[in-house]
Amino acid sequence: MLPGRVHYLFDIFEGLPPAKEIDGEAALQRQRNVSGPKYYDNCRAERSFAEQAMAMSRAKQFHLIKGWFSDTV
Repeated sequence: MLPGRVHYLFDIFEGLPPAKEIDGEAALQRQRNVSGPKYYDNCRAERSFAEQAMAMSRAKQFHLIKGWFSDTV
């Protein structure tokens, strides 16, 4: 992180959207297999994880924007 920069992070914090055919068969299978080793709660994460990561990066100014990227930009 560069000093003096303002960082914007966009995330829904609720996991990945439902996989579609365009994402490929592997993505469809991974999302269906909720007990599989690569599921990771469908990539869901707490907002506090992002806040902690930014604090560790020493970024002085950052904004976490909750929502789908296509809806928030």
